Amino acid sequence: MVLSVVVVGCWHRKRAAAIPQLQGYRPQWRELSSEICIERPENAGVVNVREAVVFLTVPQSFTLTGGQAICTFVAPGSYSMMASSRDPFDPTSDDPKGWTSETLTVETKPGEVVQVQLVQRNAPSPGWTLVRVGGAK
Repeated sequence: MVLSVVVVGCWHRKRAAAIPQLQGYRPQWRELSSEICIERPENAGVVNVREAVVFLTVPQSFTLTGGQAICTFVAPGSYSMMASSRDPFDPTSDDPKGWTSETLTVETKPGEVVQVQLVQRNAPSPGWTLVRVGGAK
């Protein structure tokens, strides 16, 4: 009797490690269950590099240039925000309110992420506009 042995070779290839899932940070103070995220998309030219400050009624303020974003944890409730900067087209401007935005008020619910963009406004006069762009997470 002939016994045949078939050897099946296992070819093992090394797979690239998966990107680990990052656990979302949650503050220890559980009342801070909501987030407000403000993004300033990139613009062309001098507007992109001029720092703009966003003031939030927490009170907090955030300085953003084009292509940056910031998120902050807040308790559910009502928040107002506005933005201002020196005039990006006047390099000698010392007026921190050369460009301003209207006030934007947002309501946050428990666990909600409110998304806002800070964008250039051209009319009726040059300045900033804060626009809510997202809803609940």
